[in-house]
Amino acid sequence: MGIGFLFSFMTLVLLATVVGVFIAIFTFIISIILRGIGWISLSKDVDKGFFIVTGTATVVLGFIFFISLLNLEAIKNMGIPEGIALLLVFSNWVIYSLIEWIAYLSIARSGKSIFYGSLISIVGIALLLITLLSGITVEYGLEAILALSLAYYIILIPLIISSLIATIGFLTLNVEELAFE
Repeated sequence: MGIGFLFSFMTLVLLATVVGVFIAIFTFIISIILRGIGWISLSKDVDKGFFIVTGTATVVLGFIFFISLLNLEAIKNMGIPEGIALLLVFSNWVIYSLIEWIAYLSIARSGKSIFYGSLISIVGIALLLITLLSGITVEYGLEAILALSLAYYIILIPLIISSLIATIGFLTLNVEELAFE
């Protein structure tokens, strides 16, 4: 699963660059597949059903998010305002990210304390929601574009940190050391 989170980390870093966005399309797909498989595999190793939910949500909602994002123009052409369309598309990402956040917390509480650091992802999740709910995405003026660009990079920072910590955590994870309640 550490490799899946490594691809997640790579995706987020690539999203911070103009050219990297195109490569991030592929790393994102690889990331959600590997992470989903990893969560489900971890569930079998530690007999914790919530990780099956986490893996399934990561794959299913990750693909819905990806396909919806690629079809954002079609969604807007259905008469849905851009801000609402973005909120609908990103709600899939938010839901599976919150589920992964709960899974990080579970692993941290079971004895792998490095995962407490991955909980910083909640900051990026919250900032994304605040940005989308603020209506900034429906404005088309220069100030809105600059504010959205700044928000984009601020949102990425905690997500990059979280995925790097999760990568390290999973690459060093020994399931026999975990003690779930």
